[in-house]
Amino acid sequence: MVEQAERTPSSNPLIIRAAMGEIVLYDVTEDELNSLEAGTPSSIYLNFSLALITAFISFLIVILTVPINSNRSFVAFLSVTVISGIGGLITLFLWWRTKESVSVVAKRIRARKKDITKEAEVGPNTLQQTTPPGI
Repeated sequence: MVEQAERTPSSNPLIIRAAMGEIVLYDVTEDELNSLEAGTPSSIYLNFSLALITAFISFLIVILTVPINSNRSFVAFLSVTVISGIGGLITLFLWWRTKESVSVVAKRIRARKKDITKEAEVGPNTLQQTTPPGI
């Protein structure tokens, strides 16, 4: 028998484990891992879009409610309103186009489990079914 050393609080902490019903492991390619690590630029697009649309609404309210006597001030307010509105719509469109890139990779990885469970329902591999006669 192997003798065990005395357990001290610093050498062997007490580990309590609650068993799980099932653990699912997924194989991930290097490309998929890089895509998941990089994330998506959509959050930056959304942040810029929200800021620009907020500026657009603010300047639009000022133009519609405040009488601006100076032509130079009116042109400045109108320029900021138009530029922020167009920029907000462009970044909102870019966010809409790129928001699903990480979820698409995750769905592709999760789809592999469905393929494996379909194979398991059909039966064991053909290599395991072909046994030589007489054994």
